[in-house]
Amino acid sequence: MLLTALALTFVVFCLTNITPNLGKLATRQGNLRMTDAQVATWLGNRAYLDPNVTRYGQWLGVLCAAT
Repeated sequence: MLLTALALTFVVFCLTNITPNLGKLATRQGNLRMTDAQVATWLGNRAYLDPNVTRYGQWLGVLCAAT
């Protein structure tokens, strides 16, 4: 049951963190007139461009953020 819960949360995490959704997040949090380069920089500065498995682990609190 725990494995199923982890699998489902991973699927939902991946679906909510697909690239078009992250682009919308960046423009809403930053500026609606951001260029694609500015969006990529914003996402990179906030670690949204890291692999999904790493971010999911950090979200769960399993992996420590690299300092």
